[in-house]
Amino acid sequence: MIYVKRGLEAEPLNHIQALSIEKEVNGSFQLSLTSFNYANNPAYPLLQEESIVVVEEYEFRIKQIQENQYSKSITAISTFFDLNDDRKDDVFAGTKSFVDFATWLFNGTGWTFTTDIEESRYIPDFGNANIIALINTLCSTFECEYEILPNKRVHFAKQIGGNYDYQYRYKHNIKVLNKTVDTSNVKTYIEGYGADGLYVTYTSQLADNPLFGIRKADPIYDDRFTHADSLLEHIKSQLNDIPAVALELDVVELTSRNLGETIWLIYEPMDIELSTRIMKQTLGLINGQLATTKVVVGNVLPKTAQDLLVQQKIEINENKKEFRSKIEQTNDRITLEVEELGGQIAQVNVKADNIELTINNRITQEVSALNIRANGIEANVSNAQSQIASLQIQANSIQSQVTNLDKNVSTQIKQLEDEIELKVDESDYTGNKIISKINLTSTTATIQANKINLVGAVTVLSDITGNLGTITAGNIYSANINISEDVKIGNNLHLGSLSSFSTSKRIVFNNYANIRGGGSAANGDGWGIEISASIVEIAGELIVDGDATFEQDLEIDGDLIFNGGSQWKLNASGSRLYFRKNGSNLFYIDTSTGEVVPQ
Repeated sequence: MIYVKRGLEAEPLNHIQALSIEKEVNGSFQLSLTSFNYANNPAYPLLQEESIVVVEEYEFRIKQIQENQYSKSITAISTFFDLNDDRKDDVFAGTKSFVDFATWLFNGTGWTFTTDIEESRYIPDFGNANIIALINTLCSTFECEYEILPNKRVHFAKQIGGNYDYQYRYKHNIKVLNKTVDTSNVKTYIEGYGADGLYVTYTSQLADNPLFGIRKADPIYDDRFTHADSLLEHIKSQLNDIPAVALELDVVELTSRNLGETIWLIYEPMDIELSTRIMKQTLGLINGQLATTKVVVGNVLPKTAQDLLVQQKIEINENKKEFRSKIEQTNDRITLEVEELGGQIAQVNVKADNIELTINNRITQEVSALNIRANGIEANVSNAQSQIASLQIQANSIQSQVTNLDKNVSTQIKQLEDEIELKVDESDYTGNKIISKINLTSTTATIQANKINLVGAVTVLSDITGNLGTITAGNIYSANINISEDVKIGNNLHLGSLSSFSTSKRIVFNNYANIRGGGSAANGDGWGIEISASIVEIAGELIVDGDATFEQDLEIDGDLIFNGGSQWKLNASGSRLYFRKNGSNLFYIDTSTGEVVPQ
């Protein structure tokens, strides 16, 4: 049934003459007919520009019309091409499957699609154009064709039509209405260059034909190819070694073939056998039914489509590829990715507010990541041993950290404009935090830790002039303190346990070490000297400027000098004051009796 739609009106069309529908492999699909002005032709008044003619559920929009008082002749194209006036203003770019691209493209158009194409390709900047232009881009990229079907459907395939090995011989079992032959672009020899010095050549069988011989095509350079077989197939597919032939036929047998179907044509004038296709199909009304009236067979296709002359296509064996790359682009993001199959993968994500870079070695499980924003930079490196290093940079701070997750330990360095902090953080087996840190400002250095070890000579200066400074502290506890220089202590110096002096404790002053007190401890005008160690050994000179009290024995190997006003005493019962020379006792004074006992 044929009828015409205009707005909400729809009427059947009859009294039709010269109806012709032309379908081409490249997607062209148009209708032409003449209808006469009879009273019983209700759709005749509706035959106007932009009206829609429906033929067996195919819809055609009238674009050209010629009219007189008796008839109207119209030319209409498929309403599929109305999509030329519909746009996709956003972007859906990158490496995606054909189905993903087509689903996004047809969404909201009222058209549906089918396909058997399963592969993925990269399309940059896909979008921001009318839909027909984007469909042509899609077909060019995926090297495919489409066929418009009834009820607003489109089918995409690498090649529409089948291949049933039908064979026809020129001037024998086909009748030619028109013939076109073009040999101007025929080449018979090509060279290919791939990665790492890979080089292949291909010579067509047509070179044996004396009419052609060797005709060299431009060489192909493509570093994607690392294997000779893949590169050879590629350059063969790019070589145009078959003349362009188009024959318009009206054989009844061919009219039963489908658009795009492959047939073999023996063309004896050039002694070649061509793999040709039904490139164009013309349908008309025969006994009131739509049927094929003539076809055009040939091998002329748009340059962007697959080379069907030799039935070859570019196939890079995925198992032989060493690297794979892709780019994805949307309105708010661009992603670039390069992958070494089975090994490392690098990725860059670009957004309006940040850039992310990552490199992942899936063999060693090492990962590096970098994130760049307007207000800072963050870098991270991790490995399979649960070790992580990170760095954060902002305008007012720099912070770095090294962490071992298995050992629950980390170190940090934090740098501000007026402060630097170094910290070590560890959790013990009970989960308690153990933290040591050093904090530096322009005026203060603070050290916090359970234990502080100072190894080597330690000098405390009061200022940059080099003068010795003062150490201010509370009680100082230690097992052994060896002193070789003057020491001034603001409070107490305790040796051994505070609760018990049952074990031997010593203060040993070597080589002319001096002990000086500032005044009388009893009178409160100085701190004096009060020593409670089990034994006090002085190998050098002992000088006391203030009071001196010794709780136990006092052994002196040098001079004992008490300056004016000084007092000294041994408090313990039975204490002795020993006098030595060169390490040997000369005598001692028993402080309980006052007796001098020679040694």
